[in-house]
Amino acid sequence: MEVKSFLGRSFAREFQSALGQYQVYQGLLEALNVSDTLYLAVSDTVYRRFFQQTAYQLLVERFQMRLLVVDIENEKVILWT
Repeated sequence: MEVKSFLGRSFAREFQSALGQYQVYQGLLEALNVSDTLYLAVSDTVYRRFFQQTAYQLLVERFQMRLLVVDIENEKVILWT
């Protein structure tokens, strides 16, 4: 598992890159008939700061992204969406 950090200067650009990577992986899983479920893992801090904004909620819903929200300090999954 890789937790996306979104540490770049622009969250929008980081999100765009993560979305593209997510779509490529999803497309490959479908093309190879792999039934694994794909998640984008993010820290709880990033989730609260950015992913709860309406614009990003709409994009996550539009592209049917599944999120795995992780408490980095305690190494604990706190939310599956």
